[in-house]
Amino acid sequence: MGADVLATDQTQDMIDAVWPGPRGAVIRADWKALPLGDSSRDVVLCDGGLQLLVYPHGLQDLANSLRRVIAPGGIFIVRLFVPPAVRETPEAVLADLLVGRVASTNHLKLRLGMALHEDARRGVGLRQVWDALYCVAPDLQHLAARLGWPPEHLLAINTYRDRQTRYHFPDLPELCECFCMTNGGFALERTYRPTYELGDRCPTVVLRRQ
Repeated sequence: MGADVLATDQTQDMIDAVWPGPRGAVIRADWKALPLGDSSRDVVLCDGGLQLLVYPHGLQDLANSLRRVIAPGGIFIVRLFVPPAVRETPEAVLADLLVGRVASTNHLKLRLGMALHEDARRGVGLRQVWDALYCVAPDLQHLAARLGWPPEHLLAINTYRDRQTRYHFPDLPELCECFCMTNGGFALERTYRPTYELGDRCPTVVLRRQ
């Protein structure tokens, strides 16, 4: 039997930029209110993205939506971004940056965002990340040249300057509180932690619909 693959994102710009498949296999929708039939999916995949949901209500709304859409016995596989067991300070992250101990802009955004992140409920504003970086490196072009990074990669963080978005980084127990407790309808089946740098902060989790 063939697979019925359907992609969804609530941002049309993201769909236009990222989705490589046929237009009939993608819809614009909010994952917290998916316009799909009950028990209509066996597997749902999400590579990151949960940090965009307000914790705990947004994450609980997602659990409720997926509980309805995923058939009993089906699975939700998601890559999370979780804070490290031993929290870093923003000062330590920025000190590492200035002496070349941060591998890339993506590593910087993840480390600095999590260092500024107090808890999952409050989250961290993207503007906070930009402000912290600007305080130690107001000339990003010069910093990129010093570090040997492509300047366009580091300059991309300027998009944080005028953003009101907040990221929320729930840890694994907080995720399970929403998906596996309080009638969440899922059971944690497996956690895989990759071995690449910062992989401990990017576990892939398999949750099975009960």
